[in-house]
Amino acid sequence: MNIFSSNLSGVDGEPNQPLVVVFHGWGASMYDLWGIAQFFPTNWSWRFVHGPLSLGSGSAGWFPRNLRIFESQDPMDYFHNLPRELKDELRIIGSYVSQILENDLKEDRPIILAGFSQGAITALGLTFYSILPIHPSLVLAFSPTLWEGLLEDLERKGKDELPPMFMSHGRQDPVLPYGVTEKLAKTISQRNDNFEFYPFTGSHEIPPDALARAGNFCSTYLASYKIGKS
Repeated sequence: MNIFSSNLSGVDGEPNQPLVVVFHGWGASMYDLWGIAQFFPTNWSWRFVHGPLSLGSGSAGWFPRNLRIFESQDPMDYFHNLPRELKDELRIIGSYVSQILENDLKEDRPIILAGFSQGAITALGLTFYSILPIHPSLVLAFSPTLWEGLLEDLERKGKDELPPMFMSHGRQDPVLPYGVTEKLAKTISQRNDNFEFYPFTGSHEIPPDALARAGNFCSTYLASYKIGKS
């Protein structure tokens, strides 16, 4: 069954099979990443969340809430130097997502958070700071970046605090620099034994080979998932 509302689209798979919650990038919409589902099992359920910030013409974003900062600051400068206050933005996003997915997040099945670009930052932030009412089973982050204070926050975490994570990034990305994500990947790998970083030759994108690897990553870790596991 397909699901469509003003801030959510998706499809229902089989009961107890994984649910993937997907966050789109800046200036996109809840329909932008529907195509990634073809790289994963057909019996999974999907929820594509529309960002809370309207950017016009059906597009949306996740942060910053105060869009007026772009009157005095170049947007790319902001996104390349995300402030520590992003944690506050993430808490508000978490409330928004929890309300939209209230019933879905109560179900006893694997829940995977996935996102691209700003959506990947959102998926990671909601997980790192345990903002949602559930602990994700896995996280798939395509082309994320750092924000101020994140590396220090991660260094305080124990190895058992993070779920399995897959991350990819293009080495020629002109939007969110690859080198910054490489630093993030190195820090996560030191805190998470179930982490895979896949750098690829490419731009700001999710190539098919990255999605195929993400699918294999999910299969590996979901094989040991037991219903009822938190």
